[in-house]
Amino acid sequence: MKGKMRQCRQEAASLLRLGNAYQSLGQYERAIEKYQESRAKLRKIGDRRFQAHALSYLGKAFHAIGQHSEAIKHYWQCLVIMREIGASQGEAKVLGYLGVGFDSLGQHSEAIEYYQEALKIQRSISYSQGEATSLCQIGNAYRALGEYSEAISCYRQSLAIAREIGARQKEADSLGNLGKAFRSLGEYSEAISYYQQSLKIAREIGYAQGEAACLGNLGVALGSLGQHQKAISFHQQCLAIEREIGHPAGEANSLSNLAKVFRSLGQYKEAIACYRQSLAIKRDLGDLRGQAISWFNIGASLTKLGKESEAIAAYRNASYLYRAINLESDLEKCDRNINQLEAAQARRLYEFAFASNREPATQISKNSIGDRSEGSSLDFHAIVHWLTSVFGFIYN
Repeated sequence: MKGKMRQCRQEAASLLRLGNAYQSLGQYERAIEKYQESRAKLRKIGDRRFQAHALSYLGKAFHAIGQHSEAIKHYWQCLVIMREIGASQGEAKVLGYLGVGFDSLGQHSEAIEYYQEALKIQRSISYSQGEATSLCQIGNAYRALGEYSEAISCYRQSLAIAREIGARQKEADSLGNLGKAFRSLGEYSEAISYYQQSLKIAREIGYAQGEAACLGNLGVALGSLGQHQKAISFHQQCLAIEREIGHPAGEANSLSNLAKVFRSLGQYKEAIACYRQSLAIKRDLGDLRGQAISWFNIGASLTKLGKESEAIAAYRNASYLYRAINLESDLEKCDRNINQLEAAQARRLYEFAFASNREPATQISKNSIGDRSEGSSLDFHAIVHWLTSVFGFIYN
């Protein structure tokens, strides 16, 4: 019996490692499959501690693909086990994961409550590195709420702890977060100074992901100052590192940041190309929210190019995804843009239909109404009938 249990535990551990390997490659769906298989084996033999690990990994994988509610569900189950077995450090970690989940849903006040619970435990067991992490997370939530003074205070406390214990990676992260807070306040010179300090440490310790983050943040800050060519250079350096280290989520984010700079320059075709590359990566990752954001930005760029029908199609894709993951505020913004574009098209159709009725000999090309084929004339009464039935317009 003990031999069978040992074998089952070993198989479960192998499945967890395989899941971690898939997750590191960005193959989240396959990772989830392996984690679920591992959890099923662990439940059979009643191994609660390893079940907790499987549940936390499942939560992280669901979070990575934008399924935050599903992630929270698994973190909750993990938290129950951690409390049952008295694993205080594990409990604090999972409370932090729950905070990240609620942050991702835009529920920042709830996130702060979980982070503060984690911080309390970490202080009680003298876990300084965890304390520094929780302070950064609390700062991130305050920054998302626009409470920048509170955010800066948390980041500075985290920085002090990181320096005291010699945690250089955490020091780099805290400096980067301070940069973000000052950038949010519009204090770009101060932000750039913090980013540069963070970048120096990241390069010294070979922290490639931190280096990429700093380069990307410098690009964002310089873009805000209107230094678009410098911004593009930093984003391209960031992109190169993300590709080199095989970090697809970071690669997608870098492409989106590049696209934003191109939009600021009015180079909408280049922006769309970057957004589409980012979209392809997010699709591979199964990141539904990321895909929705990419489609929304593609829609906005197509609108600027006057390609209204294509823009509406892009916004509809975004709307479908926002509805699937219950992001109501984003869904409303998306549907509002669709309605505005459709109303603009309808108004033009009405105006041209009216002009056609006033001058029956005039042939109005479809091309003059929008991005349609040339040479076809429009039937006035048919168009008015359609406008009235679909949009409620009445012609007098």
